[in-house]
Formats: sequence, structure tokens, C-alpha cells
Amino acid sequence: LNHAILDLSQSININANHALAYFHRGRVYAEQGDKDKAMADFKKVMELCDAGKPLFWDAQKELEKLEAMEP
Repeated sequence: LNHAILDLSQSININANHALAYFHRGRVYAEQGDKDKAMADFKKVMELCDAGKPLFWDAQKELEKLEAMEP
């Protein structure tokens, strides 16, 4: 999973508007239990995407799951 984070972070460094890379990195962070980083990435996806796009809604669902988790 660390390789995935490195690869996705590299994609983001190349293109800071790569919403899909933020989304996938957020999912990896969530899988690793890093709630804060995952939430930050899902929020970034929502900033980059129009509200009508499926990726926006997917990020919102993931964010809601994380917010519902115990700290």
C-alpha cells in the first residue's frame, strides 16, 4: 500500500488537479486507518469536481463513512 501512496502522490505532484489520484490515495489512507489524510483527500476531490459528477458523490460517500467512524 505504501507503493500505491507514493505512486498516487507522484501523480498529484505532476498534476495537482488530478481528482482521481486524490480519490484513490484517500481510499488507501482510509484502508491504512489514516482517517485525517483520507478525509483531506476526499475533501480535495470535492473541491476539484463539479457537484454533479459521479466522483464528487463517491468522495462524499467515503467522507461520510469516515466521519461516522469513532475517533
